[in-house]
Amino acid sequence: MRGAEPVVAEGEAASLRIAVVEFDSMEPIRRWYASPEYAKALRLRTAALERRLVFVDGVDRPNIPRDSFHS
Repeated sequence: MRGAEPVVAEGEAASLRIAVVEFDSMEPIRRWYASPEYAKALRLRTAALERRLVFVDGVDRPNIPRDSFHS
């Protein structure tokens, strides 16, 4: 995601810890975030923790095995 422009959905943009969840494009992640199913989880999340949620367009990784990005 180097060089990608983040879209901050919650909180501030800076963070020391990052969890990455991959979607095929921005459209499915926006549908997920706006879904009634996630709305239920969001209500619980709001009471349980503080976080930053940032959507970032990724970069294609041709010829690199997907599992090489996991530690």
